[in-house]
Amino acid sequence: MVGNEGRLVNIAHGELVEKELDAMIERRSRNGEVEPDEKEAPWMESARRYNARRQEEMRAAWCCTMRGRRRVCGPFSRP
Repeated sequence: MVGNEGRLVNIAHGELVEKELDAMIERRSRNGEVEPDEKEAPWMESARRYNARRQEEMRAAWCCTMRGRRRVCGPFSRP
């Protein structure tokens, strides 16, 4: 594999590998297969919803606190 001949062999091998990868990708897309790390654990969606709800509750509580402070302290006084 020296000179141009080696280069042609490497290019041919690369094209063969690329063709095999394309075939594998096509086959997996038809079968709907997913990598294990791409698949989300079943509990993750539930945790995401819980965290979003909790964050909204905390935001609402913060807003109520700030509204109450504004009423007690006035708009120009320091807390």
